[in-house]
Amino acid sequence: MTGAGATGAAAVAPGSEADPNSPENLAGFLLELAELTARRRLVLGGCMCCGSPYLQPLDRAEGEGVVHEDLAYDRAAGRYVTAAT
Repeated sequence: MTGAGATGAAAVAPGSEADPNSPENLAGFLLELAELTARRRLVLGGCMCCGSPYLQPLDRAEGEGVVHEDLAYDRAAGRYVTAAT
């Protein structure tokens, strides 16, 4: 079996808010990320040379005072992990 039924995932209509590639989904994600940044006072950044993501305090200059390097999403666990976790 192939397609959405093979994994048990529901089909997503292209262009809908549930479509991860839709402009509405991106806009909603960025809004929620900004709210999380304000609440937790942590900025999600990326290395200028390799693009590796990291977290740093909101009150620091870009790349200064990085607190969690090697940020990655563990799909099996369903959570973000860092070198410290």
